[in-house]
Amino acid sequence: MGSNIEIEALRKNEINSNKNMVRANVFTAILMTIVFMLYVFKVFPVYSLTLIYIFFPIDIFVLLSSLLWARGKRIYKAGYKYFLLFSFLSVVGILNMIIPKHAVLGYAVVILLACHYYDDKTLKIIFISTLIVMLFALYAGMFCGEYDINLLTEGIIKFDESGIPYIYHPNTPTERVAFLDSMKEYGVNRYLEVLIYYYIPRVFFLSILYFSALGLTKRTRLLIQTEIEIKQEKESINSELNIAKEIQLKALPNEFVTGKDIEIVAELSAAKEVGGDFYDYHKLDQDHIAITIGDVSGKGIPAAMFMMKAITTIKTYAISGKHPSEILENVNKVLCDGNDAKMFVTCFLAILDIKTGILEYSNAGHNRPIIGSKHHFKYLECKSGFVLGAFEELKLEDEIIKIKKGDIITLYTDGITEARNSDGAFYGEERLIKFYNEKDFDNLIQLQYELKDDINYFVKDAPQADDMTFLLLEYQGDTFITKQIEIENADLNDFDKVIEFEKEFLKENNIEFISSKIELIIDELYSNTCKYAYDGEKGLFLLRLSYNLNKSELIMTFINKGSEFNPLKTESKGIENVNAKEGGLGILIVKNFADSISYNRINEKNILLIKKKIKNDD
Repeated sequence: MGSNIEIEALRKNEINSNKNMVRANVFTAILMTIVFMLYVFKVFPVYSLTLIYIFFPIDIFVLLSSLLWARGKRIYKAGYKYFLLFSFLSVVGILNMIIPKHAVLGYAVVILLACHYYDDKTLKIIFISTLIVMLFALYAGMFCGEYDINLLTEGIIKFDESGIPYIYHPNTPTERVAFLDSMKEYGVNRYLEVLIYYYIPRVFFLSILYFSALGLTKRTRLLIQTEIEIKQEKESINSELNIAKEIQLKALPNEFVTGKDIEIVAELSAAKEVGGDFYDYHKLDQDHIAITIGDVSGKGIPAAMFMMKAITTIKTYAISGKHPSEILENVNKVLCDGNDAKMFVTCFLAILDIKTGILEYSNAGHNRPIIGSKHHFKYLECKSGFVLGAFEELKLEDEIIKIKKGDIITLYTDGITEARNSDGAFYGEERLIKFYNEKDFDNLIQLQYELKDDINYFVKDAPQADDMTFLLLEYQGDTFITKQIEIENADLNDFDKVIEFEKEFLKENNIEFISSKIELIIDELYSNTCKYAYDGEKGLFLLRLSYNLNKSELIMTFINKGSEFNPLKTESKGIENVNAKEGGLGILIVKNFADSISYNRINEKNILLIKKKIKNDD
């Protein structure tokens, strides 16, 4: 018993073969119609049109009926192939009976057609049935069909009235029986001779064809089974790789962070199902946050396993309170232990004091980060130490800078700068820093969107050999108050909970005078999430509210895991033309209300970020 996939594959092949058989039957019916008309108009001679009038219409009807039946569900039935094959075989048999010397090759066609089903049983049944039908047709043709000297004899010599001899061919079945019986009196048994010299040689020929077809059937079926096994193995590997990718991504933080004094967004795009790139960010204490990025040599499962070991070890040592260089040196010793594959990883690790803006960092052979603010970005001056995992004895250095409010730090892997277009050109460091200094963006979400868009525009459809990973951190250096509400299965009945959360937050920060406008925005975006984001199902809705006390700025972050949709691409020409599913009234209000608004798709989540300076006249 084959696997379900094998059974399904053979079933599809049988359906396709049925369709081809229907075409063969229809084509044969057309040819028979032409031959029938030629007989009717006596282009082809035959002793009696009675058989032609009886059998040809029956054969044509049987052949064409397969086309009518194929329009229903019968073509998908397991036994339908036998109807098609036997209808074709019956037609060949009748033709062989009527015109014995012309229709013999038709039996070979039946066996070849049966071969397309790749089924030993079907082929065997058709072969045995063909031999039986051929035997019957030959002997029936001796009495009823067109006169064939191979089945009968050259004929009977008779003399006309003038005494001139001529060969007479008995035409009626009675005459032929009498003729063949009379020949037995002279020692000529045509019944036996037809069996020995006419039937058996054709059986021998058809047997050769049958065993050849049987070998082809078995070989083709084996190829199908092999292909299925390869496909199953590939699907199994892909499934395992997808699981590994899921595990890998879960090991990385995947939330957009809008917290005290900082914003962080990061993304990993693997060239294969799994890769060796990684990033991480996590708080060490109330005032310090560690950010890191790395790139493991190689690709696939080995690189992913090495990456998991690296990121876990970095996180373990980072909370010890050591300097970045000490952390990486300890990580290096762990990675060298048992590293028989001689893998290594480049890594950049930085620790930011969010109170003072002091950034302490160490680089183990990784790309230089980009740092700066609007139109004033540059590559961070840092020493490039040696990679981790190559040698147990490794000495790295710490470096320190003080970053300013509004500065953005970009950590990235070489999959970005080494991204290639179809001409083989690299995206490159020059284009990357040029992008930062020429583009305008109000926040990290917009920066992330613009960066990905610029890379995609450059590479277009060219396949990429390396992972693309980046981490963006904006240092705001201000005091933030942040709270969030998360509805796991968003439902319109939970709307009051969200509004109650919003009112409480605004009241705590003495900005409740803008509550009515905020409620309109939340109302529209929450209802759109419930109605459209999950195609009728329920899913996550997350609202994060952050208030910058120093800047008097409210930041609203809306997150859901629904299908990808960018409401900012909707063109609203007026309130009367607004469609809720295409952005809705809420988006129109947001565009008029917000100082900045941006959307991006991050880790299978839709993230809408809204910023608004709070004034007493709002």
